[in-house]
Amino acid sequence: MRTLVWTLATVLAAPAVAQIAPTPGSQPIKPAFDAADLVCYCFVRAVAPETTTPTNQEGGARRRMRAEIEVRDVYKSVLNEQSTTAEFMQSFPGSRGGDGPTLWTGESAILFLKAVRPGKYEFAERFLGAIPFRSFTVLGEGAGLEKLQAALVAVLHGNDEEDKLSALRLLHGFDLLSRDALSQIAPLANSKDPEIAFWVLALLLKSKTPDSVTSLAAYLDSYHGDAQEWAMVNLDTDLAQIRDMKARPALEVLTASKFVPIRDGAMRALRTIRDPHSAPALVRRLDDPEYDIQYLAVITLAEAFGKYEDFAPNMALFEKSPRKYTDLWKKWWADEGSKLYPPASTPK
Repeated sequence: MRTLVWTLATVLAAPAVAQIAPTPGSQPIKPAFDAADLVCYCFVRAVAPETTTPTNQEGGARRRMRAEIEVRDVYKSVLNEQSTTAEFMQSFPGSRGGDGPTLWTGESAILFLKAVRPGKYEFAERFLGAIPFRSFTVLGEGAGLEKLQAALVAVLHGNDEEDKLSALRLLHGFDLLSRDALSQIAPLANSKDPEIAFWVLALLLKSKTPDSVTSLAAYLDSYHGDAQEWAMVNLDTDLAQIRDMKARPALEVLTASKFVPIRDGAMRALRTIRDPHSAPALVRRLDDPEYDIQYLAVITLAEAFGKYEDFAPNMALFEKSPRKYTDLWKKWWADEGSKLYPPASTPK
């Protein structure tokens, strides 16, 4: 492929209060891809000041910079320019407003760019505008999200741990992963690096299969480390999307996890499934140390058995007197429920 040099012209607003970045891995890729005119893997040849004196915008000292960008692979392009320069606004260290994408001499990155006029671009997305990679596989042929997905999966075969994590987080933003991608990702669930293993397990959960839930339960059964914060947040969301009745036994095991996000996601999935056979696991969560999970146990039991009024308080009522409602369900379980649905086994 012929090497191209493109221009990025970016003027970032400097808000008085910097925006809070979204949870890594939580941003969908497709909206950023659709909004971009150019999505590419690029090398930054040089970055230099465009202006010699800084400007002040809403209290932040900022300077316009010029970058020369070499495009090494393209996933989407609507223009045919071959060479130009790149401009963007950079905040000085210690000043406010430095929460947008920034480019540095010598770095490589996946860029999502939007043309604002001929030869001039801005980042198409504030938080996905530039994602640095130290090494990357240039595929050359093909285009589109499928090509980008394949390139990110290829990163997982490398040795750079930070690049792997960046690739996994971006892959988590895809609506759908191909079967080939999933088959290449799955072995990394056995990674010695728990952060990588948890991200892979989160990606597998997005397939919404019972096997993916079973794999997570099996991994956690032998895992004795600490929570992996960002991966856990996504695992919570991914677990809550499980709808397959065949996943119910593994979900019930996960309701007893030591990690709150795992318990929360499993409980929310069981609430959607609404199977009365989950009652033994739900009753155990009436004594959960987290009030939110106690409430999920109460409301899921109510919806599964069709028992309302005092058995199904809203959250505001529950918060005023949680023991009133948990004790009500415990009494019902002791008097009636346990005879209908005796526990088959007790999770560890």
